[in-house]
Amino acid sequence: MHFFITLDKAAEDPAVVKNGIDLISEERAKQINKGKTAEADLTKNPKGQLSVAAGILAQKYIPKDVINSWAPVGWDYDNWLQLLDKPYPERLVIAGALIAAEIDRVTLLY
Repeated sequence: MHFFITLDKAAEDPAVVKNGIDLISEERAKQINKGKTAEADLTKNPKGQLSVAAGILAQKYIPKDVINSWAPVGWDYDNWLQLLDKPYPERLVIAGALIAAEIDRVTLLY
C-alpha cells in the first residue's frame, strides 16, 4: 500500500497528488534557489543545526518550551517560529529537505 499526501487540500485531481520524495525534492530545490546550498551550510550550519531542526520539525506535537525558547544556533528566531507553526504534513516535508541538506553538507566534508 502506498501513502500519498498533498499540501494543497483543494487539489481534487489525483495527478496533482505527489508522494513524499517529490515533495521533499521540491522543497530542497526551493531552499537551494534561496541560496541555502551545501557550500553555504558548511559555514552557516556547521554544528548539526539542520539535523536537529529536522528532528524537531518532524515531531507531531512540539513541546511549548521548544517553541518558546529555542531556535537552531544562528537561525532567525522569528523564521524558526514560522516553521514550527506550519501544519504537520508541511513540517515533515521541510524536515525531509533539511535532512537532505545535511547529507549534502556532510558529503562535502568527507
